[in-house]
Amino acid sequence: GLIVGYSARRFGPERFVDFAGAWQTAWRFNTAMAFVAVMTLPDPPIGILAVAVGMAIPMANVFAVTALSRGSGSIVSTLKRVAGNPFLIASVSGVAVGLSGLQIPDVIMAPLEMLAQAAIPVALISVGATMNWGALARLNAFSAILCVTKLVVMPAVTFMACLAFGAPTALAGTLVLFAALPTASAAHVLAAGFGADRELSATSVAQSTLLSALTLPLWITAITLAF
Repeated sequence: GLIVGYSARRFGPERFVDFAGAWQTAWRFNTAMAFVAVMTLPDPPIGILAVAVGMAIPMANVFAVTALSRGSGSIVSTLKRVAGNPFLIASVSGVAVGLSGLQIPDVIMAPLEMLAQAAIPVALISVGATMNWGALARLNAFSAILCVTKLVVMPAVTFMACLAFGAPTALAGTLVLFAALPTASAAHVLAAGFGADRELSATSVAQSTLLSALTLPLWITAITLAF
């Protein structure tokens, strides 16, 4: 997603940080949408999806923060912002706790589980807030490349890789579904934090979300037929 999405550079804004703010939408993903869409698969592989999300969030955010900070500061500043990114810290910490086998005390887990139950509905409300149909009218060569990269190229490559390597059904379905998700609904917030053009990235988010209403069902159908 990062490599193919960069092909949109010549069609994008002159400032690199503005480009990076939209570029991140070519590989970042909507986690809330993932846990809703996975329920459409036979015997929903929620556990596998949780692992995929936990492993992918650090990589996606390292890429995004590195691109954005590189466009607005020095290499040292880039490293500091990457290391201090809250999404990265939270996801790495969660993976570390999971791998360690440590049991978090119930007094801590109880409020966290309550927050987790509210997280997906709240996130879906934010997805609805990005459903600006007017954004499709602003679809151009730049945003089209980013959307096609996220909604078509990434799941297509994943689909072919799963077939080539003979991935187990549950794993293959999860990975293809994961790759086919629209971009992260909060991508414009991260872009604004680095001084990038927030409207440009917000438009990319809206376009990706709206177009996924067409592409995601097609990929879910392909998953059920192929795996």
